[in-house]
Amino acid sequence: MVDFNIDFNKAPKGIKGTDFEAPMSGAFYLTEYSDEIAQLYKIGKEIETYRNVPELVDKIKYYLENPIEAESIRKAGRQRALRDYTWEKGFEKVFNEMGIS
Repeated sequence: MVDFNIDFNKAPKGIKGTDFEAPMSGAFYLTEYSDEIAQLYKIGKEIETYRNVPELVDKIKYYLENPIEAESIRKAGRQRALRDYTWEKGFEKVFNEMGIS
């Protein structure tokens, strides 16, 4: 029997390209929770996360039954990604920190 109560938070986490690309492309983004992702987006407002398989299944069912809420999160995530997480914004931040304008 498969144990679906896996705690995904025990595995090392980090930010990945998809964390920016999916919302930026206009997708509703449902991903594993990490402290890092919670620093980038408002969970439940701009993206959605899960901590284990049962929670993932519950959230998939919930958002399929509540498409207006999913659409609101999708739009807010795209706006946030385009506002704060483009390559241009990233380079701008690095150059500013280096004192190069």
